[in-house]
Amino acid sequence: MHGSTLGLVGHGTLGRGVERLARAFGMEVLIAERKGTKSVREGRTAFAEVLKRADVLSLHVPLNDGTRNLIGREEFGLMKPSAILINCARGGVVDERALAEALREGRIAGAGVDVLSAEPPRDDNPLLAVDVPNLILTPHVAWAGREAQQALADQLMDNIEAFVNKSAEC
Repeated sequence: MHGSTLGLVGHGTLGRGVERLARAFGMEVLIAERKGTKSVREGRTAFAEVLKRADVLSLHVPLNDGTRNLIGREEFGLMKPSAILINCARGGVVDERALAEALREGRIAGAGVDVLSAEPPRDDNPLLAVDVPNLILTPHVAWAGREAQQALADQLMDNIEAFVNKSAEC
């Protein structure tokens, strides 16, 4: 990992956490500007440039109209053949058919995916085909660990308390 380049698409809480870990391992980190944006904010790198330079591209964006199929055939064409895609965002952020094709054709070296466009996945999902090489597909259960469950319970309690306090004010 030391000396390689991580491209981050999405720089919220999770993206910043991944950035800290990557820098601790000695990686160069490029934070992508939004796709299609003409001006690049300070500390950001143009979206296409991040795709071209990243050894690892890590996705951390919400799924919305602007991010649906954010990474597709064109984007895979910009990436290095040695690049690895990690999708920690939502399933619809990556065009699954384009990802399967990119892996089969060697346009990228590999991918790690924790999410699919439909969960549970449908039988016709292109990433479930047995001939897709260099793909690690894990069940979408990162939230199921003890610490994550406790954080979820704590957040729920905080929300309930805030609701009760707000109701008492009215």
